[in-house]
Amino acid sequence: MDRFTCLLPVALITFVLADNSLAADPILVPASGPAEGKLKYDADKALAYYKKFCKQGNDCPDGEFMPPKGTDCTHFICHGLKEGGVMVDSTEVECQSKCCIRVKELAAAFYNATKKYSNVKQVKIADAKAGDFIFRVSLFGSKNHVMMLNGQPDKKGAKIFGHANNRCGEYVEFDVNDCKAYRISDL
Repeated sequence: MDRFTCLLPVALITFVLADNSLAADPILVPASGPAEGKLKYDADKALAYYKKFCKQGNDCPDGEFMPPKGTDCTHFICHGLKEGGVMVDSTEVECQSKCCIRVKELAAAFYNATKKYSNVKQVKIADAKAGDFIFRVSLFGSKNHVMMLNGQPDKKGAKIFGHANNRCGEYVEFDVNDCKAYRISDL
């Protein structure tokens, strides 16, 4: 056991390790119809959703998943993806609208989609731009937050759309080096 591990409470170590496992293998899929090598996605419709509901709320019968559940960042992003024609398949938990609500499942879905679709790519943070999705990476490499970019990030942060701490395209400071970025190119 290394020095860092010894400083963490046993309950935290157990939670983090248990939380990183997935029972299913989530992946992004078209909301309707089959995908033939490329994932159909309408970025303008997704962005319109994010602009409409960024201050608060959504169009889900479940409402927002705010603390103590605290998963509305994923829920919000997934509803926007749905508006753009993309869903997350093979999740353990979803809202009544069939949208993913767990960031680890959404992160896995993006990663898995890069292997299936030619228009879904992981991009370097330095190359990320408006419309890309970024996942904040934390302790033990687990993803704990997701946002959509509203501009290219700099070394101190980026303009983002997101929930939990509702953001409507404004600049927020965070360590961009702790993030992974994904892009779904329009068809």
